[in-house]
Amino acid sequence: MALKLKAVTEGVGLVQEATENTPMLIKKSADGTDSFTEMKNRFLSFKKEKYLENLDCYKELAEAQSPKNRPCEINDALEFSVNALQVENILVTGHSCCGGIRALMSMEDEDNSSSFIKNWVVVGKAARSSTKATTSNLSFDQQCKHCEKESINNSLLNLLTYPWVEERVAKGLLSLHGGYYNFVDCTYKKWNLDY
Repeated sequence: MALKLKAVTEGVGLVQEATENTPMLIKKSADGTDSFTEMKNRFLSFKKEKYLENLDCYKELAEAQSPKNRPCEINDALEFSVNALQVENILVTGHSCCGGIRALMSMEDEDNSSSFIKNWVVVGKAARSSTKATTSNLSFDQQCKHCEKESINNSLLNLLTYPWVEERVAKGLLSLHGGYYNFVDCTYKKWNLDY
């Protein structure tokens, strides 16, 4: 199994996305656009019509989040989407200023947090370890930003541990994508997992 994560690293704009090796599964609509182009256009519309007009509100959101989803709900939705609905693309998106990542990066190696936190940390531990190993010379905030993106990559690789995901990806029936939303400057980066 050969895996490769590709991301565009040059250029700054409202939206940055990887365009090399775009999966063939992304269907074009009658007007010639694909689902990711439509998502990009909706994002730009959101930025113009909502984000820029409510900047203070979004700055507050960047400082504190309280997600309500539980891992079992996400796993059930994933299995249903892949097996029953036979989705062709999965986009895993993370975001800047993530409180969960800050908590993860702040934890001691042997932490006695609640079982929910421990379960989440097990998933994020690889991202934390690789971040600590490669960014020890950076500030804590920079390490957190790196770990936010690394956790997306680990989530993409973790998806392949589900046999039914790996089988569909190997057959070319399912494509995996990573995305990163930056609350601070309202940008979005997207990349693909090449299998």
